[in-house]
Amino acid sequence: MKFTKIKAAALVMAAATAFCAGQAMTASAAGNAFQYTSVTQTQAESQTRMNTVKSAWKNNGWNGVKFRANANWNQNATLGVTVGPGFSSTTLTGNQQGSTIYGSAALARKMAESYFDTTIFMECYANGKYYRETLGDQLILTNPAGTQTRTVFVTQVSGGMKVTELQNGKIKYDIPVSNSCGTIIFNNSEQWIATYVIRPIKQGDANGDGVVLCHTNYYVWGNDRTQLGDYCNSNGNYTNNFTNNPRTDVLVAACTFDHDWSLNYYDYDTLTNDQSDGYGDFTYTYRMNGNFGYVKRLW
Repeated sequence: MKFTKIKAAALVMAAATAFCAGQAMTASAAGNAFQYTSVTQTQAESQTRMNTVKSAWKNNGWNGVKFRANANWNQNATLGVTVGPGFSSTTLTGNQQGSTIYGSAALARKMAESYFDTTIFMECYANGKYYRETLGDQLILTNPAGTQTRTVFVTQVSGGMKVTELQNGKIKYDIPVSNSCGTIIFNNSEQWIATYVIRPIKQGDANGDGVVLCHTNYYVWGNDRTQLGDYCNSNGNYTNNFTNNPRTDVLVAACTFDHDWSLNYYDYDTLTNDQSDGYGDFTYTYRMNGNFGYVKRLW
């Protein structure tokens, strides 16, 4: 395939009013825009790293913040860039950029910002029985009657799922739970439904569902490789791939591996090569491998 540069029409930059239609940004301009975290997806999904960060939070702090176990905590959080599924500007929770959140939702967001070193997040459906817990998830639960919600922060996956949340205004770490087909069970009997999950935006997540997943077959639903290939053939008309109105600046930031503000076959090949296992198939880690991280800055 040719490394044809696909011009990025409708690249809306949140920090500017200019509407860059029909003209790709230059690589030099992009050098002052998209940035990515130094912590990689592989590192962030390591239980060893989570344990190290938790220990630091409880003691001297990590990334300048402390979350002492059993301490009273009553801070709020002001949201940075927040998008919905498929990079939609309409979020699932109704909390937009600049909104203030409180309680366990604020604690989970602050922990996630510290852990991943970004303030840019995506709200996704937890997909019911298919929810696969990942370290650092901000998981929004609903009781079976649909009358209450709670937000927890996933702090352990291997060896049994554990979460952290506020209980009676105090930080409680590593509460053991189980995940039974998207039903999160506390105390062996108390059931809550995994409704939404909030995650940092991974490099390679072309379809905006919170994971990076490729398949050998190009045309597979939920396949980031399929979606990125469609972008490459759309002449920058990324909005044609969605039924909603996407934040195209966030979309492009997630997929432009050469940081040139356009989606092209260099990006497609980079994703393909990263996910290939070298034996004609693809890895299923639900993340990028190597040194790929999360979107940290858009402008």
